[in-house]
Amino acid sequence: MTPEQLKEIFSSDRQSVLSKLLKPVDKAPFVKDILYVLAVGGVVSIAVLMPGFGMALSSIVKAREKYEFNRRIQGMKKRGYITISKNDKGETIVEIASNGVKRAMKYKFEDMVLKKQKVWDGKWRVVIFDVAESKRGLRDRFRSKLAHLGFYGLNESVLIYPYSCFDEVEFIRQYYFVGAEVTYLQVEKIEDDTKLRRLFDLS
Repeated sequence: MTPEQLKEIFSSDRQSVLSKLLKPVDKAPFVKDILYVLAVGGVVSIAVLMPGFGMALSSIVKAREKYEFNRRIQGMKKRGYITISKNDKGETIVEIASNGVKRAMKYKFEDMVLKKQKVWDGKWRVVIFDVAESKRGLRDRFRSKLAHLGFYGLNESVLIYPYSCFDEVEFIRQYYFVGAEVTYLQVEKIEDDTKLRRLFDLS
C-alpha cells in the first residue's frame, strides 16, 4: 500500500489520537493509537506520542506509566512494528515498519463501522465483484465483511447499501487484495426497491 493510500486511510484517526494525547492523560498511549499516528507520518519523534502524558499525576505514578510506555514501545520494536533511532538533534525517533502497517490495518479493519446519515439521499451504493476461483477464500471473506457491516446481498456477487461508503469499501478491497475485481457504483434508481427500503428502514 502506498504512503498516499495510508494517509487517506489513517489521517482522521491520527488527528483524533493526537488531539487526545495533547490533553492531560493518566495512561500510556495504546499500541493501536501509536500505530495510527505513525501510519500517516511514518516517522515521528517519541515526544509527539506523549505530549500530555502524566501531566496531572504524582511522580510515582508518572514513573510507573513512563515505564509502561517504554515497555510498550520496546514490545512493538521486538514484534517488528517499529524501528527506533536518534536524529541529528539527539531526539528519539520512531518509524513504522511493514509489520506495523499490517497491524494498523488489522486494527482499522476490526474497528470499522459504516455510518448512517440522518437523511438518506435517495441513492444506492452497489458493490459488484468478480473474484477468481483461485481467490475463493478472499472472495468469501470480502463478502462476509460487507454483510457484517450491513450490506444486503442481491445475489452472491452484488451487495447493496443506502449510504455513502466508498472509502470503507476501498479499504476492505485493498485489505483483501481484490481491488481490481471489485466495482463500486452509486445509482439513482433500482427497480422495485420497496423491499430494500423496508429492509434498511428508509422512509
